[in-house]
Amino acid sequence: MRKAEDTQTLECKKCKEFFKTNSELRQHNIYVHLKKSRPQHSCCHICNMKVNARDRASHMEAEHGRPAPTCGACGKKFNFPSEVMRHEKRCQSRQNFKCDKCNHACINAKQLKLHKKIHDEERQFVCDVCKKSFKGKDILSRHMLLHSNIRPYVCPDCGQAFTHKSHLHCHLTRKHPGVKSGVKAEDSEIMTLKRNQDGTRSFMCNKCKKCYKTSSLVRVHNTTVHLMVRQEHRPCKICNVLVKISERGSHMEAVHGIPAPTCGACGKKFNRPSFLLRHQKLFHMGERDYKCDKCDYASPTAYHLNEHKMIHEEARPFVCEVCNKPFKWKGVLQRHMLIHLNIRPHVCPVCGQGFIQKPSLRNHIGRKHPAVDLK
Repeated sequence: MRKAEDTQTLECKKCKEFFKTNSELRQHNIYVHLKKSRPQHSCCHICNMKVNARDRASHMEAEHGRPAPTCGACGKKFNFPSEVMRHEKRCQSRQNFKCDKCNHACINAKQLKLHKKIHDEERQFVCDVCKKSFKGKDILSRHMLLHSNIRPYVCPDCGQAFTHKSHLHCHLTRKHPGVKSGVKAEDSEIMTLKRNQDGTRSFMCNKCKKCYKTSSLVRVHNTTVHLMVRQEHRPCKICNVLVKISERGSHMEAVHGIPAPTCGACGKKFNRPSFLLRHQKLFHMGERDYKCDKCDYASPTAYHLNEHKMIHEEARPFVCEVCNKPFKWKGVLQRHMLIHLNIRPHVCPVCGQGFIQKPSLRNHIGRKHPAVDLK
């Protein structure tokens, strides 16, 4: 980089192009010569102004008065609701695991125990070979691999061996970025490790080709989606009491004092972080990223988009076993079956007449009992 003598502008050494400022030159080098992807711009759904994806939250707050995704615990603001979810998990858990000597906060008890060793001057674990001392027994065990020349982590491509798993990962990233490894043998049938162009890794489900950030998410996806095994109750991480998944947030708040996932913008509480994410995207960010290719309908989730697309389909896959009437949606078929079973769950509070559907009860009250307020 050098300044041109006549115009006092900055010249790119690689292509001899001139720029007015250092920031413009840096961006030119990143996007043109290093070939990194440029930030994606999308139109604001209110004013149609093109906004960088990472600036959308601040734009919505500054221009339209819609609060940016905010942590309910500490008030910190973020660009995306997903960032709030990750931060809130750490922010809430860190309050319970603080060091009593330096006030350092950790995510869990194991990390806090490891941190406290920093304040412990004693190194009671000594290597018999080189007399080097260590604070932890596990560190000494890893150190002994150097003297015994044991290298349990072997590269599947070139056969080079390493004493630490982290060294193998670094080797694969530098030397063999295309090698698909890191997946346990028992998981190889359900997932494949992919290396993305930007150097990050993702785990792909072999059945539906959907990608996730971690292997544990793929295992959960395979169990719940493909094997159709869903647990209604799960043990609490603190007290091991079986709690309904839909009541986990309220249990953690009422019993253990850990706040339920809370929207930092409006204060509404949710039982699951995914519900909070959907709420912030829909009501505060106004995001509807899933658009129908046949009409103007847009949805905040893929599930609702797939439900909507059935309107454009002629197929009616759900058939009544009694009268053979077909339906597009399973829920409509379930409500239809109430007719054959003569189940009328919606009862008029005045005359006791029963109805299969709630709209029918509302129409009845509007015609027969207009003074009654049905909530």
